[in-house]
Amino acid sequence: MPVRPDLAYDLLKTFSKLEFQLRRHGDFFRKDRQGDPIPDVAWRKVEDRARSLGDAFLEEVPEWARKRLLGQRDERPMKQKIVEEDGRLVARFMPSPLDADSDAVALVQAMQQVRNNLFHGGKEDSEEDPYTEDDDWVYAATQVALALQRALVNGWLDSSGEQ
Repeated sequence: MPVRPDLAYDLLKTFSKLEFQLRRHGDFFRKDRQGDPIPDVAWRKVEDRARSLGDAFLEEVPEWARKRLLGQRDERPMKQKIVEEDGRLVARFMPSPLDADSDAVALVQAMQQVRNNLFHGGKEDSEEDPYTEDDDWVYAATQVALALQRALVNGWLDSSGEQ
C-alpha cells in the first residue's frame, strides 16, 4: 500500500498509541484458551462498544472519512487471503466486506484493515499501485483511530460509559 510517508507515519503512530491506551485501560485485553488475559487488544470488544455508541461515535469521525471508508464497504479495504494459483498457495488481496449492520463497527474494521494493509501488505512502488486514492484511505483510517482515542479518554468506551 504505497502512500505518502507522512500519512503512513501518522496512521501507524496513532494506531499504536490507540492500542497502548486500550491495553492501559484494562478492559480490552484478549483472553487465551484458559480465559487469562493476554496483551493483545480485544478488537471485538472495541467493536461492540463502538456499536453501542452508534451515531454518537459516527459523529466523531469526519463525514468525508466515513464516506471514504464506507463507500465501498463490500470491496475495500481489501484483505489478504490465501488462494491457490497454479497448484501453489499465495496471498492475494481480495474483497472482504465490512460489517453490514453497524457503520460504527464497519469504521473500526476498516481502520484496522487499512493499518494492516499498510503494515503487512504489498510493498509495490506507487507507479504499480492500481489504487491511487490510498493516501485518502490512510488519512481516513487515522481519523477513526483519533475518534476512538477521544472516546476512550472521555469514558465513552467504558462498559458503563455514556456520551
